[in-house]
Amino acid sequence: MSAPNRWGSDIGTGTPAQSIYEASTTQKHRIGTRLKIGERTFYYGEAVASCSPAEICSPDQSLLGSSLGLLEDGNCVALAAGTAFSDQPAITAALAVGDTWLAVTHADRLDNVTKNLLVDGYVVLTDSANADYQQIYKIKRNSAMSSDIVAIELYDPIVTATTDGTTGISLMMNPWKKMRPADSTVDEQPGGVPLVEIAASSFGWFQTWGPSMIQVDAGHEACGGLQLMLSTTAGQADASNGTLSVIGDGLVDCTTAGADAALVKLRLYP
Repeated sequence: MSAPNRWGSDIGTGTPAQSIYEASTTQKHRIGTRLKIGERTFYYGEAVASCSPAEICSPDQSLLGSSLGLLEDGNCVALAAGTAFSDQPAITAALAVGDTWLAVTHADRLDNVTKNLLVDGYVVLTDSANADYQQIYKIKRNSAMSSDIVAIELYDPIVTATTDGTTGISLMMNPWKKMRPADSTVDEQPGGVPLVEIAASSFGWFQTWGPSMIQVDAGHEACGGLQLMLSTTAGQADASNGTLSVIGDGLVDCTTAGADAALVKLRLYP
């Protein structure tokens, strides 16, 4: 009888091109590729700053000008055909059902957006005048910022028409793109924990679910049995205070806060 397959999800049924214990300067999988190994889940990511083993890492949301990539109402604008890409159609500020393009603007929060920085990220459209007009879409590609405007193509067409003056926008990068050690003051989207060091401009697997390890901040070494959240110390965790999202559960106390990793059960992305 053949042995059961250990690997699964987006890479198919074969062994991945890169081990979970390996960092590479060459990208070997699509960013966001999911890998399931028994009770553990990993996603393939790219580091923008060095990510050490057991550090909680997050996409660098400062690239969107704020921790949440939040733009105000009225930031959808019109854009002439062919402005961002040769095949880009004319874009209207008020989006119609069936549209797959939108253009967003802001005086400073889009300054660091480069071409395709937002690929496989998400955009939320929310109408302050109508609670039924809330929408979320995955991003297929985007232009670099030019004249404070970024053009975005969606994988799926708009299903509810929008009103430009009351439509607010939130942007999110791919959760495993431009990863860096996260802290609660600037990074509110923890994406995973590497098992080995992944240097800046390198690629590797970030664990998001199941038994793992997390560095614990000073004063919280007795974390066994506690829910954990991001700390203000980059890459480390504190006991949850009920105000931030829970990233996992401590299973065993660690011995030296800020230096040793605690055994935890991660629960970020299944």
